[in-house]
Amino acid sequence: MNRHLFHLFLASCWFFSFCNNNREVEFDYKEFLVKTDYRKFPPYIKFNLDKDPTKWQNQVKEQINFIESSGIPSSEQVEGWRVKFNWEYADSLYKKFISANSQHPNIDVFRQYGSYIILAKLALFDEKAKKEKLLQSTKYYLSELTHTKYTGYGLLLYGLAKLDDLNEEKNSIKKFAAEISEYSKNDPSLNKKLIVKNSNELGQEVVRNDSLNKEYRNKITSF
Repeated sequence: MNRHLFHLFLASCWFFSFCNNNREVEFDYKEFLVKTDYRKFPPYIKFNLDKDPTKWQNQVKEQINFIESSGIPSSEQVEGWRVKFNWEYADSLYKKFISANSQHPNIDVFRQYGSYIILAKLALFDEKAKKEKLLQSTKYYLSELTHTKYTGYGLLLYGLAKLDDLNEEKNSIKKFAAEISEYSKNDPSLNKKLIVKNSNELGQEVVRNDSLNKEYRNKITSF
């Protein structure tokens, strides 16, 4: 091999090595399912709040009372509640409450809260029921969350990965991902790099890392 060809050979090796090292690594959704404890995702419930901060306390209290009237447990009540009931019972309470209060001004707050509890705290994702039942229930609650423009992207990403694991049609998953990507473009929290304080589903102050939430959102947009 002459010197010119040898240098060309080295250049080719460098080029292919550069491309391989800089190729975007495809996100492994199955690994995400295995390694992620979805039960630890924060709720990201969005309350209906007035522009006047002095009204927030009463507004949150009023909305919490509305939520609690459904019979769905809070995060703190889940463990004791699960001794007697399961997610299917909560599912029946949820749908009954939605039907009876469909026109209530705070019904979307309840949708976010109830869906979060059933998916993340009552472990719908771990249900050992028939595959088709689990698939349809997962799709239903993901639809409830996206309808209300839910911004807990970790839980949403886990739900999409679960649909993929259950062999849901790719176009259906992409439709969910596209809807989330579209409404989340206007989510102001995505521009925050610091840990911020927010309220959990019962109005208690918690610490929320929005940089990680942004990373989850970016994974959704690449689905």
